[in-house]
Amino acid sequence: RWGTKKAVLIGLSITFMAISMIAIAPTGVSILTVPACVLFGLSFSLLAVSSFPFVLENVSRQHLTFGAGLFFGSFELIDGLM
Repeated sequence: RWGTKKAVLIGLSITFMAISMIAIAPTGVSILTVPACVLFGLSFSLLAVSSFPFVLENVSRQHLTFGAGLFFGSFELIDGLM
């Protein structure tokens, strides 16, 4: 409905907004931290669902397996860092 490019851009912008809210919140202030963490979780799940079709649309047929491997490898790297 939104298109994969728009969904990825929305997910990235909300994710960065949530990370900045978490970073600037004073320690111990849960009134800002908890909604920011929930927002981060929702936007990260939007990215997880919409980014693989985005990759498949933008990779040529000859490099489809390589693109899928790069996607899953980078996604696991991000999951490992979180």
